[in-house]
Amino acid sequence: MPQLIFLISLSVLANINIVAAHDIICADTGLQKAMIFDNDGKLVWQYDKVKCVDVSVLANGNILMCHESPKDSWVREVRRSDKKTVWEYKVKGEAQSCQRLPNGNTLIGKCTGSELIEVTPNGKIAKRIKVTTSVKKTHKILRRARKGADGLYYVAHHGEGVCRVYDGSGNIVREIPHYPGFCYSATPLKDGKILLTGKDLMKIVDKDDKIIWSLRPDEVAKWKIASFCGADVQDNGNIIVSNWLGHGMEGKGTPIIEVTPDKRVVWSFGDTKQTRQVLGIQVID
Repeated sequence: MPQLIFLISLSVLANINIVAAHDIICADTGLQKAMIFDNDGKLVWQYDKVKCVDVSVLANGNILMCHESPKDSWVREVRRSDKKTVWEYKVKGEAQSCQRLPNGNTLIGKCTGSELIEVTPNGKIAKRIKVTTSVKKTHKILRRARKGADGLYYVAHHGEGVCRVYDGSGNIVREIPHYPGFCYSATPLKDGKILLTGKDLMKIVDKDDKIIWSLRPDEVAKWKIASFCGADVQDNGNIIVSNWLGHGMEGKGTPIIEVTPDKRVVWSFGDTKQTRQVLGIQVID
């Protein structure tokens, strides 16, 4: 990734002279949109009427997104140019995440059924992995699920506040407590490290599950973090993380910040007029 120039908005919460140093795609559950903002903070693309919880730009430039619904969720790939659907998989029940895999399959994290499925380009289920949970309420079973380069599956079990790592047969190979009742994302990094987010804590654990880095809202108090959620780790070690402003916090915090390993906020996106509840995010190279 080319070196990026990091700028800080001097008026994050006032929504004046908002400056962005990245092109970003984000899922906004409050507005029920997927949106792209350019590095000037200008809205340049949007997809309406989707309760988007997970979104990414694929290598071919298309957009992959997951629409959450208690009964009828879907994962859809659309062309950015005309928003035409080029691939879709309809889910019976609630889905919370989607990831396009190197082999062309799509990983979908389902709350309904407590499972992960890998779906082929022609819509067939290539793999089904049952995940372990003690949560009874379907909506709280899982959030972000990702398959790592190691072939393991990293699942944020929201209601239990833990990350569980599964092998291809559904066996638990690691379990890392995160924050009581909240775990939003579990991102596999290099050398067995995992980045975890959820509510009042963002942390990195090593291969032995020891915390080697963490961040709490009071350490970046100016930006009024309500809940650490979607995260994108940059090549330089910086973490760009969304701040989900739900449950009465709408308009009261900064939707996205970028923090360095030494906990300095070097960039922030504070537009709470064009966004409402930013959840999934990805920096677009």
